[in-house]
Amino acid sequence: MKNQNRNTRGLRAGGYSIALSAVVIAAVVVLNLLVGKLPSSITKPETSSVKLYDFAEQTRAVAEGVDEDVTIYVWAEKASADPTIDEFLNRYAALNSRISVKYVDPALNPTFMEKYTEEEPSANSLIVESGKRFRLVDTGQIYTYSYDEQTLYYYYMSYGTMPSPDVFDAENAVTNAVDYVTTDVLPTVYALSGHGEIALGSNLSKRIDAENIAVETLSLLTAETVPEDCDLLLIASPQQDITAEELEKILAYLENGGDVLLYTGYVNAASENLAKLCEAYGLRAETGIVFEQASNAYGTPYSLIAEIDSHAITEPLISAKSNVIVPIAHGIQTIDAYRSTLTVTPLLSTSDGAYLKNPETMESVEKEDGDKAGPFMLAAVASETVGDKTGNFLWVASDVFFEDSSALYGNTDFIMNLFGYTCEKESAVTVRSVNLAIEPLVISDSASKLWSVVATIVVPAAAVLAGFGIWWKRRKR
Repeated sequence: MKNQNRNTRGLRAGGYSIALSAVVIAAVVVLNLLVGKLPSSITKPETSSVKLYDFAEQTRAVAEGVDEDVTIYVWAEKASADPTIDEFLNRYAALNSRISVKYVDPALNPTFMEKYTEEEPSANSLIVESGKRFRLVDTGQIYTYSYDEQTLYYYYMSYGTMPSPDVFDAENAVTNAVDYVTTDVLPTVYALSGHGEIALGSNLSKRIDAENIAVETLSLLTAETVPEDCDLLLIASPQQDITAEELEKILAYLENGGDVLLYTGYVNAASENLAKLCEAYGLRAETGIVFEQASNAYGTPYSLIAEIDSHAITEPLISAKSNVIVPIAHGIQTIDAYRSTLTVTPLLSTSDGAYLKNPETMESVEKEDGDKAGPFMLAAVASETVGDKTGNFLWVASDVFFEDSSALYGNTDFIMNLFGYTCEKESAVTVRSVNLAIEPLVISDSASKLWSVVATIVVPAAAVLAGFGIWWKRRKR
């Protein structure tokens, strides 16, 4: 009887153990299912110092504001997709349930891309599509280079291969693609032509296109007026002066609430009718090239580390503590008197120690007697409200600044902010790339010399003195 009771208790204990194990296993399965439903931002916290998935406020605003179905097709088999892009898209889609991600296996669906492009896209390329339109985002737009095309060419010729991409631009590319496919009306920039204008750098042109801004050419020699759909009139360093008739048309456009972006070099800044345009908005050019003292120059005294002034255009740069380097610039000043309805605001400026030199007569890059002293504006905006319309005249005092060779640090961001501000595309102002490489510290010439002395003289001398002190102390024992 005792053995039977003992066996019964054993069976009960075994039954309890089995039941408890079943409950625990079921709980684990349910927990795993629940955790699997959580967004990857919670289940896979980012530990990378470069913050690949730390979305900008503007990215969240664009994604969360989508009110129609948007599908992101990935040209890759799910199992072999790029893990960084895969994780990025998972987190991006989690921002809005109307955004979905689908993988298209090229081996199973070889003709899928034919309705989107005539060329064979790279693996992991994306198609972002809504009911309105679509945009192809090639892998080369996601992983990009901070180098210009000439540098890449020399690298390839020297080493026989391309360097690894050093910029992860998925947030910028995808956000602008989503913005493009969901926007009802796209902004248009008209570039003035007929005066030997200097074209934008190719990389900058690609960036403008990626921001969903269309660029058309415009000849005011034949057109009666600036088109009504013009969000920004671009005057890109004309090598010949504009005519008096063109000047009248541009002024009429500004007075009607239009926006103009002008950039000039030190040679063409003083053209007669161009000067009249600038003076109509309270500004004039300083003839010559601006130089800086070593503490405010980047490498050479005519590559200026600009002081960034406060304005809606520059606030993202100030917040990010970005540097803007302006090469080979002439100065900008306000005229002695302008109408009270104008508001003139500097965007980029030199230090008080800057000075102006005539490149045709100067004998030294150092400051000499007769050189005009700064400070000077390097970029400015003049705004005027007439009725319910506000016109903006923006001027940048360097045409080299818009070349691909100058696309470093905050320069491209500043230019895109100019376009974004005038085209009223806020997403063009703050959605930025992630540098995969560590960006070098900008050190002025004077600081470089100081730290060279510290590294080569002060530190070794301190080590020698410390060693001598220890030796002397031991010798006294």
